[in-house]
Amino acid sequence: MKTWIKRISIALAVVIGLAVAGLAVFLLTFDPNAYKDRLESWVQQRYHRTLTIEGDIEATLFPSLGLTLQGVSLSEPGGTETFASVENARMAVAIWPLLSRNVVIDHATFSGVKARVVRDKQGRLNFQDLMGKAKTSDGPGGADAGASGDESRAGTPYIDIAGLDIKDGEVLLQDDATGRALTISQLSARTGRVRVAEPFELSVSAHIEGSAPQFNADLSGQGELTMDPDARRYAARKLDVKIAGQLPGVQAKNLAVRGDIAFDEGRGALDVTGLMAVFQGELARLAGGPASMDASVAAQRLQLDRAGGAMRVDKLAVRAKGAARPGPFELAVDAPSLDLSPKSAAGVAMTARLRVAGNDGMDLRLGIDGVGGNTGGLSAAQATIAGEIKQGARTWTLSAASPITFVPARRAIAATALAGEVAIADPGLPGGALKIPYTGAAQADGVANTANLRLEGQLEGGKLALSADVARTSAQPAIRFAVAADTLDLDKLMPAGTPAQRAGPAAVGGKDSGTGAAVPGAGAASAPASAPAPAAPGGPSAAPPGTAAPASPSAASAPRPGGGIDLSVLVGPQAQGTIKIGRLVARGLVAENLSGAVRLAQGKLDVSPLAATLYGGKLAGNVSVDAARDNAIATRFTLDGVAIGPLLAAVAKRSPMTGVGNVAADLTTHGRQGDALRDNLGGTLQLRLRDGAIKGFDVARTLRELKQAILGGKQGEQADVSADASRETTFSRMDADLALAAGIATIKRLDVVSPVVRVSQGTPAIIDLPKGTLDVVANVRIADPPPSYADLAELRGLAVPVHVAGPYDALRYRVDWRAVAGDALSRALQRALRDRGADSNRNGESRQDAIKDLGRMLKGITGK
Repeated sequence: MKTWIKRISIALAVVIGLAVAGLAVFLLTFDPNAYKDRLESWVQQRYHRTLTIEGDIEATLFPSLGLTLQGVSLSEPGGTETFASVENARMAVAIWPLLSRNVVIDHATFSGVKARVVRDKQGRLNFQDLMGKAKTSDGPGGADAGASGDESRAGTPYIDIAGLDIKDGEVLLQDDATGRALTISQLSARTGRVRVAEPFELSVSAHIEGSAPQFNADLSGQGELTMDPDARRYAARKLDVKIAGQLPGVQAKNLAVRGDIAFDEGRGALDVTGLMAVFQGELARLAGGPASMDASVAAQRLQLDRAGGAMRVDKLAVRAKGAARPGPFELAVDAPSLDLSPKSAAGVAMTARLRVAGNDGMDLRLGIDGVGGNTGGLSAAQATIAGEIKQGARTWTLSAASPITFVPARRAIAATALAGEVAIADPGLPGGALKIPYTGAAQADGVANTANLRLEGQLEGGKLALSADVARTSAQPAIRFAVAADTLDLDKLMPAGTPAQRAGPAAVGGKDSGTGAAVPGAGAASAPASAPAPAAPGGPSAAPPGTAAPASPSAASAPRPGGGIDLSVLVGPQAQGTIKIGRLVARGLVAENLSGAVRLAQGKLDVSPLAATLYGGKLAGNVSVDAARDNAIATRFTLDGVAIGPLLAAVAKRSPMTGVGNVAADLTTHGRQGDALRDNLGGTLQLRLRDGAIKGFDVARTLRELKQAILGGKQGEQADVSADASRETTFSRMDADLALAAGIATIKRLDVVSPVVRVSQGTPAIIDLPKGTLDVVANVRIADPPPSYADLAELRGLAVPVHVAGPYDALRYRVDWRAVAGDALSRALQRALRDRGADSNRNGESRQDAIKDLGRMLKGITGK
């Protein structure tokens, strides 16, 4: 026995000695660089990537396995472009734990790390081949969601890193699907001891830069992280992150987030405690312009458990204040307590308030109280909205209240018994105020993509009803609606003096907003009438016949209104509905029994048919507006039996003529400014009137004065005469046809019949809407005068050119009396020759009278 023990001992000693000797020889002769080619070849064969190690590999075996590498780079799969590279890398791994599949890294240091992470248009990442096949999961938590931590990590190496240090890193993040790209540079990170499922400290700093979206900011942060990839749970305690610089739509002077965050990916559960987020900086756009803002979000606790269907909010407070284009603003939101679960829901009243100072300020308040139900179906006993909105001297007071229900699974919300009031206070309103109470209901279903609204209100003692149904079957919603009102007086909602009223029909060169008709004489309301300047030598009185009198300086230099017209809201949605209004008042125009069928599609709005009763006449026609074609507007309409005087007074704020008859129009225009719509007006307009009068000019009286001027032998030319509102020319019939192009109306036909005269168009016959002027020659012929006009019998059949020219608010009339006098002289000579064969006494008297008349005419013509 002793012999065998001795032999075994000697054999063991020999084996150990040989092992030690062999290990010594291995340590003395081992060269890790001999494996570089083999490693690079294996990476090429396994991943189709090129691994390059420029420097020598330095290795140590005891007391730990250590490697030092320099100039390491890895290419993209199947290419030569670099995916990632490291200038220097050092790490040491304990040997004995490796025997039990545990990785214990004493320390790891990386410097000059660069990586390019790309997601292609198909959503594939350029490092997916390095990750192997992804795990599959069954249900929300995956196949292993219910496994214990030890069971889920069975077979997973245990990782223990004494510390990780990354210096001067750079990572490019590129998304080809969206075109977005970010560069993270100057990346530095340091950790404490890193173990799976155990907390470790982390501090990081970096610079983030990108153009889509806009980034140019510095980031720094620290905290205590816990990562358990197998259990899919992550947490950050004592988190403190700060960002300063350019963010998308924001210039952040300071953005800081502090608190504790825990996330369970398997359950979809988020738990945030002690949250405090603070922002100070500039917003690129808020309420139509840039704004400065200081904001904070604080919460004692926020919990969201998607798998369990639960949510909890404790002491949530949102505060913001700053300065925007409307004025300084303040926002406050408070949710003291809200606890939702599949079994019940409860909470303390939630409130919100938004205040904006200034002439166009507001003060809106929201409240939700009486929360009940459960996460399957929430309810609130009362939700209220109240507030005031200011627009200069006008104040809108709004109120709305209703019980509400909310079904999260369908993203459906309903206000089942809506009631409220809209009150308007304005010095320009009758009595200074207007109140519109209303009731109704509203609901929306996010799964079905539908919504509907029903409202009934009282306006000016009449009923106002609105119904709308919205369905989204594609990218854009489709809307069906109906509006019905007994009385709708828009002038009481927008009284004279408001911007809308000041930009009335006169502001676009006399275009009737209700019909699109060009109205001669419109424009007087756009500026106060200026008295015509006295005629100066070489001025209007000296202008030859057929030449337009120049506009007054005030009219020539007055700025033309024409604000931008944005109809982009019409592009996209589809809508179809009806409008019925018993009595409509808009900018002084009164229409009764208004009805129209409205259709909106592909940016084009059609109202056809359109019908109404206007000033004793019937309106029938259609209107279309195409926002996709430079706001192209087209209208065709007829007005039968309309009283033209009241209509012009309502539309143009003046009534240059009266009469009853018909109007037919076919007009088009386009443009994004009021001036452009006026200047591009084209089409035709027909006017057929009976038993009316043209105001401002009495033809018969003027002809009497003309005759006296001729027979009186007055020297010099007759000066222009201003329009006189006390004078008028009556007619039994007026027919006029106008052709419009580029805002210029040309009178193609003019036929006016009165007991004394017949009037037709001459040359020129122009109404210039852009300039707001007339340049019209009317040829007036004396008809068979009744006995009251017997003194004009000598002028029977005589053509009298009357030139009307000037701006709408300062028209002037001139009679071309030289042409009239010449014709009258010819008639006097003929009469003198006829008188020679008559009775001697009588002949002598007649010849003497004729010679006297002839002398007076010659003197009037020659001035001698």
